[in-house]
Amino acid sequence: MTDGARRGRGLVGLALVPVTAGLFGAGVTWAEGHHPTAPASTAPAAAPALTVDPRIDALATQVADARARVAAVRAALDQRSAEAATAQATSAQAASGGTAAIPSAPAPPLVDTTTKASG
Repeated sequence: MTDGARRGRGLVGLALVPVTAGLFGAGVTWAEGHHPTAPASTAPAAAPALTVDPRIDALATQVADARARVAAVRAALDQRSAEAATAQATSAQAASGGTAAIPSAPAPPLVDTTTKASG
C-alpha cells in the first residue's frame, strides 16, 4: 500500500520540476526587462495639499503659551530661592558675629534621566 503512495508522490514531484523551472525562467525574464533604477515613464501624481485642522493650530498655540508660562515660573522660583539663600546666609553671618563664610548656592534637585522628573 505504501509503495503505491510513494510512486504517486514521485510522479507528482517529477511533474512539478518542469513547472518550477518554467516559473523561474519567467521570473528571470521579467526581472531582465524591468530595471528598478530606470526613470518612471509617467509623471507622479501631485500630492494633495495637506489641510490643517484649526483646532490643532489653537492647541499648538496653547502649548507654546503654557511652555512660556512654565519658563517664567521656573525663573521666578530660581530668583526667589537665590534671594532666600542670600538672606539666610546674611542672617547666619550676622548671628555668628560676621565670621562665617557665605555658603555656595544650593545644589539643584536631582533629576531622573529617564522621566525628567525631579525627585
